[in-house]
Amino acid sequence: MYDKIILISIGLAIILIVCLAMNQLKNEIRRSNILLDKMAKRLGVPEPSEDNKIKALIAEGKKNEAIKRYRDITGAGLKEANDYIEKLI
Repeated sequence: MYDKIILISIGLAIILIVCLAMNQLKNEIRRSNILLDKMAKRLGVPEPSEDNKIKALIAEGKKNEAIKRYRDITGAGLKEANDYIEKLI
């Protein structure tokens, strides 16, 4: 009988430890995402929806419009925008 109580206690302790570790990981991921968002804004990386619009322009064969759109969003130079679009192609 005591064996069952000990096993249940150990099981509950393991579950508690795993839950605490998962909560800590979730908090770390949240902080990392906030930091990545700040870095992306500072570097001029377009929002995912804008990036999808640029990819759609490329798929339509409108490379020059995609470059212009990227430059409008990020303020990048022509070469940098062209390099970015070439990577997407």
